[in-house]
Amino acid sequence: MALFCAVIGHYYCAGHGHAIRINQLTNWRSQTRGVIFVGTLATMPPILFKIILICGSFYMAWIGYGLVRSSIFVDHVDKSGNKSYWVAFRQGAITCLTNPKAYAFMLAVFPNFIKPQYGNVWAQGLVMAIMTSALQIAIYGGLALAAHHSRDALISHQSATIWVSRIVGVFFVVVAGFSLFHGIAD
Repeated sequence: MALFCAVIGHYYCAGHGHAIRINQLTNWRSQTRGVIFVGTLATMPPILFKIILICGSFYMAWIGYGLVRSSIFVDHVDKSGNKSYWVAFRQGAITCLTNPKAYAFMLAVFPNFIKPQYGNVWAQGLVMAIMTSALQIAIYGGLALAAHHSRDALISHQSATIWVSRIVGVFFVVVAGFSLFHGIAD
């Protein structure tokens, strides 16, 4: 509870990274519209889901087609905007800790794995927190390191950047075709 209060207090107080929090605070309008849209879709006839799925499939295929035809490449990355590792880590940690969806997810998932009949609830929660933290560090830390090293490789090989975007485009077209097939077949 103390962590939750600290995060909420930090979330609503001005300070370093204030622009991020302002964006999150003002973004409630679009989130509310999204909830209303999804709730409305859930009450509509199933044929509308099919229509939306088919339209979405065509849109995804169009994006993929554009990527396949494009010759996008990055020739340099501006070094002036780079932050120190500590600043980047701190901003990432603040962003993660102020994400209300993460708390909702934890409140939905953790109770399913923590049972009083298995022993001390605090100990179980601590084990879950350690496992979650270790997985987050391994997955997102590994992803950040891979992105850091692949960025340099992609910048130095422009043809690789073009081929990566084309492969992603083909993937989009394949997924769109798969979605379209299942949207029509069901």
